[in-house]
Amino acid sequence: MQLGGGCASGTLFAAGGGNTRMLVTLLFFIVGSVLGINHLAWWQTIPAHAPVSLVKTLGWPVALALNIALFSIAYVVVARIERARHGVL
Repeated sequence: MQLGGGCASGTLFAAGGGNTRMLVTLLFFIVGSVLGINHLAWWQTIPAHAPVSLVKTLGWPVALALNIALFSIAYVVVARIERARHGVL
């Protein structure tokens, strides 16, 4: 989807609008989905970490504060990079 220039819904929207490049992207999206479902049993055997819930681990107030803090830090870092490169946000 990245190489084709659109997400799943964006590809459908663009293909419906007549963009023929997206028809190729849509075709291979379908091919990849069919191959993925045919190999589902194999994908499910791949080792994975157990899901972690910050709400269950830390409680919702701390989990919310942690999320807000991390997103705020990410915003400040990205805003500084953008200002350094282009002078404005």
